[in-house]
This record gives sequence, structure tokens and C-alpha cells, in this order.
Amino acid sequence: MNKVEKYISDKSKELELNLTRFIQRVFPESQEIVPTLFLIDNTGQMNLVNVNQIFALSKDERDIHLAFIINQFKPIICCMINEAWSVFVNRDESLDVMPSESPKREEIVLLHIISPFQTQMITFNVTPDFQNITGEGQPFKTLSEPNGEMKNMSSFLVEIYEKTGPSKTEVEQVVIKNKLKV
Repeated sequence: MNKVEKYISDKSKELELNLTRFIQRVFPESQEIVPTLFLIDNTGQMNLVNVNQIFALSKDERDIHLAFIINQFKPIICCMINEAWSVFVNRDESLDVMPSESPKREEIVLLHIISPFQTQMITFNVTPDFQNITGEGQPFKTLSEPNGEMKNMSSFLVEIYEKTGPSKTEVEQVVIKNKLKV
């Protein structure tokens, strides 16, 4: 791991810890998480963007708006917290509807941490009464096809970041140029 990768890794771990604490403190008080982007810019500063209204749009419009924001900021690390639905099924079961429409759905809070060097998706289970978060957060897993092995899930935000965010080379140049603490 070179110095830039270590900087990104350390900064991502710091964000994970701070945002985990934030989620664990805010959710029990408000019973909701407002979809928010946390963008670490080329100076190492964090910019917050409330994307709640963007999440009310159609998926295509949402993706266009998120791509525009990521393209404008070119964050070296992009984080997002939001609420989502998940459904847990056995390996031999299939899911015929979207998780949000399933009667077996469970609410979760997602924390995405994305950079050109690594991607993390961490889930926090929400209690059935929607009053609290359970656990410390776990890496998100999904069943892959066709062999049913577990693998990390990709997401729309990862795809948008990979298309519109900075490349590894651009991040390396920015971190070295701006003499961020590597």
C-alpha cells in the first residue's frame, strides 16, 4: 500500500467511525436519517450535501443529480448515509418484488464509503419499532448468481462515482499536490 492509499484508507476508517457514532446518536433521537452526502474534497475538507429532495425523484433523475454533484466536487472520498429496505431470504428462495415492496422487508441504515481505492457498504439494523439501531454495523452482503456464494453488494452510488468521480491517478495527484497528511 503506497502513501496515498494509506491516507485514503485511514481517512475512510476515520469517517466510518465518526459516521457510525453519528448514526447511532441521531437515529434514536429522530427515528430517521436524512440522506446526506459527505464529500472529502481535494483539500481534505468535508462538504455536506443534503440529498433528501433528490431521493424523492425518479431513479434516473436521482442518478443524474448525484452524478452532477459528484462531478462538480470530484471528492477523493464520497460517503453517503441513507435509510433503505432489505429482505433476507434463504439461498433456495427467490425475491419476486423489490425489497421496498416485500412484506418481509426490514429497515436498515446504509453507510457507503467510496473512493477509487476501496468501497465499503455498512448496514445498521433498525429495531422493528423503528426506535433504535442495533449492532455496530456490518459489511453489506448479498447472494450472487448463479452459485449462491456471498459477495459484497454494488450500489447505484458506486456506479455513479466510478463514472463521474476522480480516478486513482487523479486522487494520487491531488493528495500529493496539496500535501495532504500522508
